[in-house]
Amino acid sequence: MRCGIGQWLMRGTLVALSVLCVAILGVGRASADTYTVQSGETLWGIAERFGVRVGVLVELNSGLDPNNLKVGQRLLVPDSVSATAPTSEYEVQHGDTLGEIAERHGTTITGLVGLNPDVEPNEIKVGQVLRVPAAVDDLAEEDPAFTGITAGVSTSVWETMDYVVQPDDSLSVIAERHGISLATLLTNNPEFDAKTEIHPKQVLRIPVTDSDAPALDPSEATSALTGTYIVRAGDNATLIAERYGITLAELRALNGGRDLNVIRIGETLNTPWTGSFDPSPPGTTPALQVRRPVHVVQAWETFRTIADLYGLSLEELRALNSRRLKDRVVIGERLYLPGEIDPPVVAEERTLWEGNLLQYAAASLRVTPHTLIANHGWLEPDQWISEGTTWRLPKREGLLVTVQAGDTLAAIAIRHGVSISAILADPGHGVEDPNAIVVGQEIILPLSTPSFIWPAEGLLTDPFGLCRNWDCSYRHRGLDIALDFYEPIVAAADGLVTFVGGDPDSGLGWHIEIDHGDGWVTAYAHLSDFEVYEGTLVKQGEVIGYNGSTGESTGPHLHLEIRHNDWYIDPMVFLP
Repeated sequence: MRCGIGQWLMRGTLVALSVLCVAILGVGRASADTYTVQSGETLWGIAERFGVRVGVLVELNSGLDPNNLKVGQRLLVPDSVSATAPTSEYEVQHGDTLGEIAERHGTTITGLVGLNPDVEPNEIKVGQVLRVPAAVDDLAEEDPAFTGITAGVSTSVWETMDYVVQPDDSLSVIAERHGISLATLLTNNPEFDAKTEIHPKQVLRIPVTDSDAPALDPSEATSALTGTYIVRAGDNATLIAERYGITLAELRALNGGRDLNVIRIGETLNTPWTGSFDPSPPGTTPALQVRRPVHVVQAWETFRTIADLYGLSLEELRALNSRRLKDRVVIGERLYLPGEIDPPVVAEERTLWEGNLLQYAAASLRVTPHTLIANHGWLEPDQWISEGTTWRLPKREGLLVTVQAGDTLAAIAIRHGVSISAILADPGHGVEDPNAIVVGQEIILPLSTPSFIWPAEGLLTDPFGLCRNWDCSYRHRGLDIALDFYEPIVAAADGLVTFVGGDPDSGLGWHIEIDHGDGWVTAYAHLSDFEVYEGTLVKQGEVIGYNGSTGESTGPHLHLEIRHNDWYIDPMVFLP
């Protein structure tokens, strides 16, 4: 692989992003030397020996095949660190580590070792004097052009990247290109000073702000980032700490050591990042006033590139995601965007064009009597419904509920005796995200009904509710399906066979009735033969008999009835 201008090197992988060529978390070197490949070595092992990423070696060695090294092959490698940059002295204190000293002085362990070649990194002693990079403030006294990184969320430094010097580069040009001061660049590269002449293929460390750093893998983010949590009713600090898998003392530490014995609903606490900025269980977030569109962060995206993608400034994107503490994004994270998402429409107005008894009027309105009464509680089971009346009804069987301020999906479900899983089982109920319901939104709470299948496949002839006499005082109580003689008929749902028989010359003829529990019964009429007996337990889809034309029948067909208690129900409301 070859990395030129316009590419980033990250863990040995090339990804086109901008006008730089870098390797994440590599160690900067002053210039290139040569190294002869030994027997058994790999490019990864050589990179580790010199403290750089494989991508840096690939950039330094044009045409190099990382998977095909040869013994004796000569490679360009970063040479030893020089010590020409301005330095000062630091006396090791009790408890110091080399890593802490490096971080305190804006450099790396490798940079310190380069400035102190006789130091054993794991054996520094109290009182030992080390050479460290001069402080930025000291440099600023010598050169007023030296300034630090601008304070603020967008410029907090997360990490450094290795930048391979290109032709015509200079230190000031590189600093300007990356939006940092020359002083900051030199602080992160103590082997250089402002007058150092740089050459192509030298390697510099570039500090990267949160807003410009590529998205973290979630496994890296857990220990590196913090999130926020909004206190809800019933919360206490101990429960919140347990939810995040930390101790109460650790939760206090994340919140500045404050006393958490008294926390208030709506208060915001700092918490560990868990892969989501709202780890609340499904259905426990209070209803929103507005639901916003989101962007799901992809690998290699940055906070800045996402803002640019939607034509937003960093400040605008931050304002839309005000609970975030940093600009560093995480793969899979959801960022809010401008605009609103309208809730799904789950209800409509329906007009009854012919007056009828409730059970038949419900069929004309394409619902069960249960749904009609559930949504209009003043109705009586045997009530006459007048023609021309208009009814607001759900598009699915169930109770229509309007979300109120302060509601959660869990509270709504408990209030009406249904489970959240039942609501979420069908997108048609109107809930796309259980923690993003909206005030004023209508949702459907499903009613408890059996799940029926077609007992046979054929042409539908007479529908439910069809008039059977001149004044419609008697109506068709089922659904007719035209079938050939002896076609198998199957159970529409699990149940217990409660009747097998009938009069072959009248009424329903030979027929079967199955009790499905809770008052639900199906009947299969005009059969020619049976496969079951009274008392047989049957499974959905099991053959129970064969089609015929017994009883009052004008030809071979199946008459199917669905009943609930004293009601006859239109099978078309239930069948898939």
